Amino acid sequence: MSCRMVRALGLCIDSRPWVESQRITQEELVARDWQFWSTFCQDYDVPLPHLNVNLPEIDDNLDQQIWPGERFQSPGEVEKPQPSRTTKVFFEACKLMLSGVRIMEAVPSKLEGYTEGQCF
Repeated sequence: MSCRMVRALGLCIDSRPWVESQRITQEELVARDWQFWSTFCQDYDVPLPHLNVNLPEIDDNLDQQIWPGERFQSPGEVEKPQPSRTTKVFFEACKLMLSGVRIMEAVPSKLEGYTEGQCF
């Protein structure tokens, strides 16, 4: 259902020309791409291709922000604050999902003609 909504909202369209023509801002483009990839990774349905949407951009400034909140640390152990790397992790997760999709598409074609006992 959410994948249909992505298509209905046009989030599956490459919006870079809209930024160039100043119809939307760069921030809106990033938000559109993030929404598309969030939906794609969470609710992917095998027949839905990723079309022409670019992988989400990595924001080095945002990734350098320190994780908020308290951290668990052992007594006597000093923990060095770590950068969040939120956008880098999201980017890599999207790439991993695309690899998974390629595997899901390739495996059935390799298994054609095999019985269940032969496969395992």
